[in-house]
Amino acid sequence: METRQENEETGDLALVHEVIRGADGAWEQFVGRHSKLIYSFCHLIFPSESAGDEYLNILSRVRAEDFAILRAFNGRAKLSTYLTLKIGDVVATRLLSLLSEDPERAWRAFECFFKNDINRIIAKQFPCFAKHETLDDGSSREDVYQEICVLLIDQGYRRIMSYDGRGSFTGYIRRIVQNLCMDLVRKTEGRRRVPEKILQLSALEQEVFKLLDWRGCAEQDLFTILSNEKGNQYSADQVEQATIRVREALSARRWGYNRYGGERPIFSSLTSPTEQSPVKETEVADLESIPEKELIAAEEKTAQERALARLQQALEELPPDERLYIRLRYYTTPAKSPREIACLMGRSEHEIYKIHQKATAKLKAALKAKELGKISEMSV
Repeated sequence: METRQENEETGDLALVHEVIRGADGAWEQFVGRHSKLIYSFCHLIFPSESAGDEYLNILSRVRAEDFAILRAFNGRAKLSTYLTLKIGDVVATRLLSLLSEDPERAWRAFECFFKNDINRIIAKQFPCFAKHETLDDGSSREDVYQEICVLLIDQGYRRIMSYDGRGSFTGYIRRIVQNLCMDLVRKTEGRRRVPEKILQLSALEQEVFKLLDWRGCAEQDLFTILSNEKGNQYSADQVEQATIRVREALSARRWGYNRYGGERPIFSSLTSPTEQSPVKETEVADLESIPEKELIAAEEKTAQERALARLQQALEELPPDERLYIRLRYYTTPAKSPREIACLMGRSEHEIYKIHQKATAKLKAALKAKELGKISEMSV
């Protein structure tokens, strides 16, 4: 078995060398062997009527600059595996140029190419979706996916078009999506209270607490999620030590007092309760309930009721297409996906994302006009 694989890899490398030096029939042999792989990329991403042209474009890219793509092949892996990665980048870069030529066609291809990557990053950043849970504001995975798409389309695809050619375009898009997810996470977490003991720790340790206790991440996933301000990942030892210090900080406050003055144990998903522990809570929180807090809660409820009334009024003032979109997206059970809404409204998905952006922007502006800005992010 190993001998056969070695022979295949040796044959791949020999073929590539022959193609580069222009040996008779080498290019035709290369195309015949790998045309199915190349065409599958085109057929998956581009409309059938343009797949043939895109197929020829990819072959031209492979030949470009004296076969620069093939020159990097060293025979350590199968040529088909190597081409899958390289052609993936070629197709992704082609999408970048298409955004200037035909934005709607390019976006359909872009979403088809990156949809699995986007959903994979969302699942890693929001582990609650794996448990069929929603975010604190009621958002589902589909809501987050749609929000990411809106942000990518925003300002004429500004984020996508900012690619400067350095490194892999595919990797660049994945980093953008990860950063957008982290921004959404911070927006959600901004409404939650960090225990005083945790606030006294470093930024890394506070982030470890949020990932483990708020978002339910597994410890082994911390190494792939955590990174510093420059985007560099922390070492395994740094993450392990930070986790230990977080546990120690929580252990120091495992005993609190209830509103009647009695002592009771406090547990979170980060602590390790014993068999005798009668109470287990999923989040460390301040157990005291004081009149001031109850008054604040009542004021927040009143403000939210006012916001909902204003929101209903703003909905009625939207143009018909935006009002229809809001009702199809948020007033149906289960909520309809952008693709389903596009079919019902007779629009493209690209147009649906733009309608979403316009409608939600108007609703948020309407709420802020009534000095209800804080409630707007919660309600829309």
